[in-house]
Amino acid sequence: MKTIISLAETAVLRQPFLIKMLTDELINLSSLARKIKPFIDAELHKDIKTGSIVMALKRLTTSL
Repeated sequence: MKTIISLAETAVLRQPFLIKMLTDELINLSSLARKIKPFIDAELHKDIKTGSIVMALKRLTTSL
């Protein structure tokens, strides 16, 4: 089953420089969430709130 956090991780892993930027806290999570939102919406076939994606990115950042 696809989840928001797994799709956010997929989007981040597609662009390796984002991993470094996330771990060094150099990127704005809200901006990144807005950037990957269309990908996540398309994969889940529904409109996901940007705040949910931001929270998934925060959780992902702590696990990197």
